[in-house]
Amino acid sequence: MKDSLTTVFFALVLTTPAKACSILDMKLKLCFDCDDTLYDLSWPFRMSASHLFADGQLDPIDMERFYLDYRKAGDEIFDQIQTGKISIDESGRHRIKTVCSRYGIPVDDAFADEFQKMYRDYQKNIAMDPQLVDFFQETDADLAILTNGDHGHQYAKLSTLACLTTFIRPTCSQAERSATPSRIQERSPK
Repeated sequence: MKDSLTTVFFALVLTTPAKACSILDMKLKLCFDCDDTLYDLSWPFRMSASHLFADGQLDPIDMERFYLDYRKAGDEIFDQIQTGKISIDESGRHRIKTVCSRYGIPVDDAFADEFQKMYRDYQKNIAMDPQLVDFFQETDADLAILTNGDHGHQYAKLSTLACLTTFIRPTCSQAERSATPSRIQERSPK
């Protein structure tokens, strides 16, 4: 994973009590995105691809570009997930079939289903970088997290990352009925 402490920074807000007179009285507030900030978003994809594609099948392909195209295929139908037209799993099948088609790799529905199942299973094993865990446990800052996507799906990831009970109360945009969250919920001060 990239140097987590430099890539996780999403927003910084300094607030002061009404009668504060100096910068020393300010309270640090940090807001983080979830996907590809608190964990390596590509890990479930890379693990699924390494297990399901035949040995050497992806060798001539730039895997970083392949992954980015996979994500782009999902971004193209994100609003259909948000509105309930398609499910998360239908989106996943669409992503892998679309990216494979663009790269001339034949895949059928059964392969797409298996890829999505494995991808979801790997998402249940994501982990936060130990540097971040240490940072969050040691900081006095108020912490918040914003995430977009299906409420249940995002909360499952946050639960796997131990964000719900340890230090962060998240805001999911679907619960807010918007593509991006419109308010921030903060961790209770220590």
